[in-house]
Amino acid sequence: MPQKCFTISCLLTAVLFAGSAAAETGQPIDRPEEIVVTGTRTPHALKDAPVETILINRADIERTNAQTIGDMLKAVPGINTSGIDDVFGDGTSRVRLQGLDFNNGYGLVLIDGQRVHGSGQSGAHGEYAVGLNQIPVAMIDNSDGTRTTVNKDVVTWSIFAQDEITLFDHLTLIPGVRLDHHSTFGSSVNPKLSLMYRLTDSTTFRGAVGRAFKSPTIRQLYYDVPFYHSPFWIQSNPDLDPETSIGYSLGVEQWLLNDTLIVNLGLFRNDVDDLVVSETADEMFNGEELRIYRNVEQAMTQGAELTARLLLGNDFIVSASYTYTDSENKESGNELTYTPNHQITIAPTYEYAPWGLGGSALLSYNSRQ
Repeated sequence: MPQKCFTISCLLTAVLFAGSAAAETGQPIDRPEEIVVTGTRTPHALKDAPVETILINRADIERTNAQTIGDMLKAVPGINTSGIDDVFGDGTSRVRLQGLDFNNGYGLVLIDGQRVHGSGQSGAHGEYAVGLNQIPVAMIDNSDGTRTTVNKDVVTWSIFAQDEITLFDHLTLIPGVRLDHHSTFGSSVNPKLSLMYRLTDSTTFRGAVGRAFKSPTIRQLYYDVPFYHSPFWIQSNPDLDPETSIGYSLGVEQWLLNDTLIVNLGLFRNDVDDLVVSETADEMFNGEELRIYRNVEQAMTQGAELTARLLLGNDFIVSASYTYTDSENKESGNELTYTPNHQITIAPTYEYAPWGLGGSALLSYNSRQ
């Protein structure tokens, strides 16, 4: 998945503080310079980051009523969040990135730059370890966009190499390769190439292509008895194969109106072999539906994202986004579950600093999934 930089990932959008007088006189807006390192492991101003990065900083958080990272992600394009009651009565955030399941390993959580064990997963039952709805926003300055006991030993390790090459002052290439090893499934070599082309000071193109390897989670493989995943039970499958995928992304970023308006348009596609899904079994368990994990030979997600962020005056910001996602289980011809075709969000925020007052709202629409 060579799309946005999500390290928990969250990541997303420059904060625009500026005086309305500057906009009225046609003078450039005076913005604080945001520096990010997550996408490339080298420091870049947010506007110059070679990998598409969305930043949510402390000022953004304080303008909203978000209590957890899961709350903040609801306004991020390409991400679908929903509550799912599978942790002994606690609602756990189910998060999907461009149609792929963050909870099942398609995401990474870093805290102070350090990977969190089990990151990208949330809840109980083993595959889940860090719930995005369990991390309070009070501990976050920037989100820059993550257990069980079984009788099985698994050893995994990986190494990677990456370089950053600047050509002609306008073109930046980031080639990389990663070697993943799993004691059960062997080794996989996964290359990636990202690029950024700065057409003008206000127009930037970004693209990426890469291969990825993901082993099944412990819960998907090794539970001896079915576990409850309301409103059904799921049986592990020790015969699962690892998933491999090739992802593509292409986007353009445009800064307008003296940098008071940012517009992004992006396209993405992910082709996945041996995607792990849960399907209804031919039996019941404890009088309720029983499902079992299995591999789908081929699946894909693809779509487009359009976002805009506008500063109106000195204290009022409006963000809006639309995401279209098409997904398919190529064996059955059906769409993947929990993947809406259409998502729309509108998020106005207002802050009147002299009185310490402010407010925000989040309007969202998800089509059937």
